[in-house]
Amino acid sequence: MRNIMTGLDIGTSKICAAIAGVSPDGKIEIRGIGLAEAKGINKGFVSSLDKLIDSVSTAVKAAEDEAGVKAHNVVTNISGSSVAGKLNEGLVHLSRRGREITRRDINGAIETTKNISLTLERDFLYCVPQEFVVDDNAGVEDALGLFGTKLKVRLYVITALATHIQNISKAVSYAGYELTDIVPTLVASASCILRDEHKENGTLVIDMGGGITELAIYKNGMLRFFDSVNVGGMDLTASLSAHFKISFESAEMIKRKCAGISKEDLSKEKKSIFDVDNRHVTVNSIIINNLLKERFEEIFYILNDRLKSSEFFSDSMPAFMVTGGSSLLSGAHESFEDLLNIPIKRWRIEEIDADPSYLSNPVYSAAISLAKYGLDKEKKPGRTYSRGKSFLLDSVSRMRAFLDDYF
Repeated sequence: MRNIMTGLDIGTSKICAAIAGVSPDGKIEIRGIGLAEAKGINKGFVSSLDKLIDSVSTAVKAAEDEAGVKAHNVVTNISGSSVAGKLNEGLVHLSRRGREITRRDINGAIETTKNISLTLERDFLYCVPQEFVVDDNAGVEDALGLFGTKLKVRLYVITALATHIQNISKAVSYAGYELTDIVPTLVASASCILRDEHKENGTLVIDMGGGITELAIYKNGMLRFFDSVNVGGMDLTASLSAHFKISFESAEMIKRKCAGISKEDLSKEKKSIFDVDNRHVTVNSIIINNLLKERFEEIFYILNDRLKSSEFFSDSMPAFMVTGGSSLLSGAHESFEDLLNIPIKRWRIEEIDADPSYLSNPVYSAAISLAKYGLDKEKKPGRTYSRGKSFLLDSVSRMRAFLDDYF
């Protein structure tokens, strides 16, 4: 198998690695999956470099053992409150009399525009052109070959704190793996689970992780809105921990064993006794599930406020999709559907050869999507732009040189 690519999903609660390759007939195959508990990472930010390096190494090594090959070309994700999207507009002048627009002109306009909102603290992650304007003629999908005197581009740009990007990059590099690209989690996931008609007609995608929930809206074939919010399944666990006055780990165990927010979960009473933290805790399912439902709705309204800031969001959207490990909570999909008043669309990763249990499970979907994103980008760059290998190598090299000088 050729073209080995490794997707590395660095989450708040778990690290997942997926090693993929291309079969002789051109199909993407998932050869190995590895999971590890996430340590040294808190809501997307590195809290302990050594612990995160160990977690990354554990997950990738498990994937290597299953795949029987070494991990190469790692594409990893970045998430957290520092990751944000913004619409930029930039203009380049071509000539007074006008001339034919070249690929170099388009790339120059995109390069200029994507850097408009960058500061010393922030770095570029990903962008996609929304439209081009040639001599005040808006709505141009592809300006290549047209004649004009000036070229404007409207560009949706996702950026993050430079230190955030550097710390994630360093963890992967120091774990001993070559980093090819780093992209927002939901950008990779959406590219894998959304079909062309979903992107064209309008679809909201929600990725609910342990500590972070990401939101993306696709319309007219492209990404139109992105946001990252520091709420997730661990906030539900924290509510149980506070209610029972038990450790977070014990609350997570109770949530996994008997919690849910479906209509049936909220009405069917079941009492259980757990031995946790050196004492007996009696759990009434109706009480804890209504507590979780209340907290879930609080999280939803936080997300809804962010969505309302986008002109592309409305309750008339044809569909939405939910992914992320915390969406596995019983009743989560149903609750999102009721609160959004938008039909939910079930997803499944397609065009990939893998164990079927991997392809519809949010625990693995981000890592698989990252691997596929990297392979697809190698095969067909398309109209989107991300950081790429050379930028990441320069960033890590500069960081290593600084550390060598400092220490």
